[in-house]
Amino acid sequence: MRGDLFVHHVVKGVTPFFVADAVTIAVLIALPGIVLWLPSFA
Repeated sequence: MRGDLFVHHVVKGVTPFFVADAVTIAVLIALPGIVLWLPSFA
C-alpha cells in the first residue's frame, strides 16, 4: 500500500459515486413505475 494514501482521498474519490447511487435509489423509491416500465415491453 502506498504511504501517501489517506482516507480523505478515498472518501473524496468515492463521494460522487455514492451520491449518484443515492439519487438513483431515491428516484426508484419515489417512482416505482420506472422499474416496471421496461420489462412490460418484453
